[in-house]
This record gives sequence, C-alpha cells and structure tokens, in this order.
Amino acid sequence: MEENMQGESSMDEKAFLLQEIRYSKRKQNVKKFLRYESTGIAAGGTIAMVLEGCAVFVPFYTVHVWAVLAVLCGAAAGGIYTVMKRCTMVQAAQQIDRFGFQERIVTAYGRIGKEGSIDRMQRSDAVHMLQENHTWKKARVCPDRRKLVALFLSLGLALVLSFVPSPAHKLAQQRHAIRQEAREKEKEIQKVMDALKQTDTSSMTEEQKKALQELIQSLALSQKEMQQADTKQSLASAGRNFPTSMDRRHRFPGRMPWHRYLKISR
Repeated sequence: MEENMQGESSMDEKAFLLQEIRYSKRKQNVKKFLRYESTGIAAGGTIAMVLEGCAVFVPFYTVHVWAVLAVLCGAAAGGIYTVMKRCTMVQAAQQIDRFGFQERIVTAYGRIGKEGSIDRMQRSDAVHMLQENHTWKKARVCPDRRKLVALFLSLGLALVLSFVPSPAHKLAQQRHAIRQEAREKEKEIQKVMDALKQTDTSSMTEEQKKALQELIQSLALSQKEMQQADTKQSLASAGRNFPTSMDRRHRFPGRMPWHRYLKISR
C-alpha cells in the first residue's frame, strides 16, 4: 500500500514538473518569436525607409512594392529564425533555474525517468520550490523597448515618406504612364507586323514586295524604339515610323486595307 502511494505521488510530481517546464517552454518560444519578429520587421522597415527616402529624390515608381516586400521579408526572416532557435525542454528548465532555483529544475528533469531515493528527493524538492516560487512566471515576455521604438519608428518614417509629395514621384508616375502607353502601341505594331507577314505576295510586283518589306522593317524599328521610350518626346519619336493613315475602325484584324500602304490598286 505504501509503495503504491509513493508511486502515485511520484507520478503526480513528474506530471507537475513536466507541466511547469512545458509552460516555461511555451513562454520562451513566445518571447523569442516576439523578439526575432520585432528585430526582423524593424530591419525591413529600415530598408523600406531608405527606399522611400531615395524615391523622394530619384524616380522609382515601384518603390512602395519593394518597401512592403522588405518588411515582409524581415517578418519572414524573424519567423524562420524563431523556428530554428526554438526552446527545448532542457533550456526551459534552465530558464526557470535562473530565478533562484539553483539548478534544481534542470537536475530533476534530467533524472525524471529514475526512481531512486535520491532522485525522488530531488524531484520532490524541485516540485516544492515550484509551488512556493512563482516569480519566474511573471518574467517579461515583450521585446526590449529599444527594439519596439526602432520597429515603430522605421515603419512610421517609411509611411510618412511614402506620402511626401516630390517632383521625383510625379516624374516616376509620368514615366510609368508613358511605358504603359508604349507597351500598348508595341502590341498594336506587333499585330500589324504579323498580319503583313502573312500577306499573299504571289500577285504582287517586285516594287510592291519591296514596299511591303520596307513597311515591315519600318514597323520593327518603331517597335524597338517603343521599347526604349521613357519620355513623351521619345514616345512621339518612336511612333514616327508607325503608319498614321491606318483605318482605326478595323483595330488591326485580318481584313486590313493593305493597298493604302503598299500602293496596290484594286
């Protein structure tokens, strides 16, 4: 009977000890997560702040996208590092010992599978200390204030800089609009070139064939210049080789009035 009671008491002490160590482990993992995440996001926010600051003086249309990616990468790096450095049961027991337990917890955990008289005494002593001393449960979990200040300061400045009006921002928007227009014209030119290349030349004269090739080459040159256009002037210059007398009603399908460009009389 006495042996059964000792066995049940030993099991209760083991369960209690493991429960407290697991609690310490969860707490340490949360602490590490908050610390590494705040550090990673602060680093990403600093990069975002630098990018937004540069965009005030240098045209950079996609700066907001890169700034957000920098913050997300910092957060992802913090999460990955947290997983790599996650707390073990031994480390959790050692963390509890820092609050005046004098290695009682880590010793009891290391001998938790043993049932010798000394092992039971050490375990009972550790459990008694855990029941009496709860200061380790009140330990701070939030990151250091300096890290929090760096986190909010970097994100706040990056956000403010993103709304600062500047000539560089306007120039970046203009260049983006020009590039969008140039891409649309590139597509139109490509459609015309594809249709011209499929033109039946069996009934054409040599002069007409030559005119067709010259038109295709002119369109290819215009398309190449469109790809490099980043100002209104360069866009207008790139379009000088594009046929202006095209019948817009057809929007470049297969039934184009090619005789207008090739001078083919019907």
